[in-house]
Amino acid sequence: MPEQEKLLSKVYERFQVSKKQIWTFSSPPSSGKTHVIALLAQFLSEENAVSVVVPNDYIKQQFHKQESLIMGNLDGVDILNLMEYLRTKKAHDFVLVDEAHNLKSSLELNPNLVKAFELSPEDELCQDLQSRLLPAGKKFLAKQLSFTSGKEALDHLCASKYRKLASKISEDPTFWKCFVYVYREGKSRLLFVRSPLCSFKTPSKVMMLFSATPLSADELFFYCGLYKEAIEETCVIEGVSRGKRAFFSIPDSLSFNSKIDLLSNILKKNSCRTLVLFNNSMGCEKAYNKMFIPNRGLFCIKTRMKAREDIYRDFMRSEKGVLFTSSQVFWEGITIEDLRLVVFFDPPYPRPHLLDLRKGRKVYGKRDLVRRLNQGMGRIGRKDGGIGVLLFDVKGISAKLNYQVSEMDPSSLLRFIQKTIS
Repeated sequence: MPEQEKLLSKVYERFQVSKKQIWTFSSPPSSGKTHVIALLAQFLSEENAVSVVVPNDYIKQQFHKQESLIMGNLDGVDILNLMEYLRTKKAHDFVLVDEAHNLKSSLELNPNLVKAFELSPEDELCQDLQSRLLPAGKKFLAKQLSFTSGKEALDHLCASKYRKLASKISEDPTFWKCFVYVYREGKSRLLFVRSPLCSFKTPSKVMMLFSATPLSADELFFYCGLYKEAIEETCVIEGVSRGKRAFFSIPDSLSFNSKIDLLSNILKKNSCRTLVLFNNSMGCEKAYNKMFIPNRGLFCIKTRMKAREDIYRDFMRSEKGVLFTSSQVFWEGITIEDLRLVVFFDPPYPRPHLLDLRKGRKVYGKRDLVRRLNQGMGRIGRKDGGIGVLLFDVKGISAKLNYQVSEMDPSSLLRFIQKTIS
């Protein structure tokens, strides 16, 4: 593909002129980045110690598939997920990071680095946080607590049902920063974050990070400990859409139950492999439990399920399978073979990220919303005939999306889906 040739050319240029140790490359979804990384890894490993780093085991499995598509093999390359790379003591000359945008979410969701406590509305600490931190008229607040306030919250947790997990933090609280998400109604959330969050080992020669939506220099420093001075300016590879696909949004605001009815009808009008993406696990599980489609395999993967790889394998064995999930992996990284239909149940408004709270920013989430939508829409694109359906209005962000989205009323949409991919 032209994008692969351009990417290889830009990597070659960096070898000629760059004196910095960290290079970042941005190339569109479905442009063959993983194959390029495999080729580079094979070439560089002839005379160097090389590692390919991927955020999780799903993408690790996908990367192994690339070995059959190149001449030779990758026997001399260490293919590691993020945590394996952080733990390895082996020194590398070159490190190539695939789907690098997923580093942020992978680290934020890592239970070894981030300890999360869900506080019920009846919890005394939850009520105290609401009364002290939420201004009048506000329904939500997210911020970093001072060390003193964080230590007071930790002491409360150590004297509660959370004492087992909290006691690990209290062994040396100076190594942890405390963040809080407070809601006027419902649960509140405390996060204790290891400081520094992560110390990404840099290779002796060059680290290359590849992504469709690269992390900023601030993000790379906060999450990975990579210094701005060592990072080369992002090299952007322009691309064209691969495959004939269509995206449609619903112009009117629908209630949850109305979306359930529409989703049920969409799934009944086709029998293709389908992915249904949700913003949060509660909505995902609720929708899954309400759904009954005869002769279709329905599968649900929650964000932190131990059995999720087994469920994913069962889903991939079903040609008519429908996967319900809110997992970041499926929004932003993994490629599902023979996927014809993606349904976006609700806008992927992100929880405020730790870096935003660390800097005391007002968080609106539009940047990450657009990034996640672009990544999710990129799940379709390897073959012709894919359809993406957004069960919400996108007028306010359509200009920032990588794909054109057409409005269509539910009845017309159902007829189109039945005609196109039945």
